[in-house]
Amino acid sequence: MKQWITRSIHVALVAGLMIMVASDAWAQYPKRDEKQLMDAAAPKKARVTPSKKHRLLAFTHAVGFRHDSIPYAAHMVQLMGDKTGAWETVISDDPGMLAPEVLKSFDGIVMCSTTGELCMPNKHNDIDPAIVAALKERDSMLKKSFQEFVKNGGALIGIHAATDAWYEWEEYGNIIGGLFISHPWTKDFTVGIKNDEPNHPLNKVFNGKGFSITDEIYTFRDEPYSRDKLRILLSIDTERTDMVSDRVQRAMKTKHKDFGVAWVKTYGKGRVFYCSLGHNEHIFWDKRIMQYYQDGIQFALGDLDADTTPTGKLKK
Repeated sequence: MKQWITRSIHVALVAGLMIMVASDAWAQYPKRDEKQLMDAAAPKKARVTPSKKHRLLAFTHAVGFRHDSIPYAAHMVQLMGDKTGAWETVISDDPGMLAPEVLKSFDGIVMCSTTGELCMPNKHNDIDPAIVAALKERDSMLKKSFQEFVKNGGALIGIHAATDAWYEWEEYGNIIGGLFISHPWTKDFTVGIKNDEPNHPLNKVFNGKGFSITDEIYTFRDEPYSRDKLRILLSIDTERTDMVSDRVQRAMKTKHKDFGVAWVKTYGKGRVFYCSLGHNEHIFWDKRIMQYYQDGIQFALGDLDADTTPTGKLKK
C-alpha cells in the first residue's frame, strides 16, 4: 500500500507540472477586447429549450502541438453556456478529470484542440520506470473511463485538433470519427466550404449555402474516416479552393480523397459532433461558427434532434 501511495504521489506531481505549465501560458488569453468580440458574436439564446441545465467539461489538455486558440475555444464554450443557460462549464487541463468518479458528474466533454497521447507526458523516457508504469496504468484507466462515458450516452464535441490525439489508442479514432494526417490549407488560406447538407438541422445557420473562411483545414487518415461511418455536414468545396499546390497534392494521396470539415455520428448511446474549424483565434468570434458550435453541442447533449445516418448509407 505504501508503495502504491508513493507512486501515486509521483504521478500526481508529474501530471500537475504539465498542467501548471499550460495554465500559466494561457492565463492572459483571450484578451479583453477579444472577449468583447466573442460576447457580441455569441448566441443570445439556445436554438432549442434544453431538457435540463447540463454540465460540460471543456477539456484543454494538449501533450502534442499546443494551439494558441485552446483558451479561446474553452472561453467560447463557457460563454455560450452562460448566455443561453443551456449548460454550465468546467474548464480543465487535468487528465484526472477523465476518471469515472469525476466524469459521472458531467453530461458531455468538449475536446478543445486536445493533442497527443493525452494521459501520458510527451517525453516520458527520462522518467523513473516505476513512475512510467504508474502513468501507463492510469492512462489505461482513463481511456476506459472516457470510452465508457461516451458509449453510455455522454456527449462528445470535438473542436479542431480533437482529431490530432490518441493515435496509439485505436478506439479513439472510432469514437471521434477520424484522425488527422495533414493540413495542406494552412492558417492563412481562404478556402471554400461546401454545405453538404443544406436541410440538416445543424447546418441551419448557413441558410442552405456554402461559405468561405480563413483557417487551417485538416485532412484525415484513410482509417477510420469514411462517409460510410459519418454524416458529413461540411467539406472543402474543391471548386472554390486551391487544389493544385504541392501541399494539397500530397494530401490527395489518401485513398478516400475526401475533405470533411464537420460531421456527426453516434458511438453506442453517445452523440458525437466534430468540426475542424478553430485553429485561428478569430474563428471564435465568427457569429456563424459560434452558432454552429452552439447547435452542435445541443445536438450532442440530446436537446437538438438531428439525423446521424452515415452519408454513404443515405438513399440516393
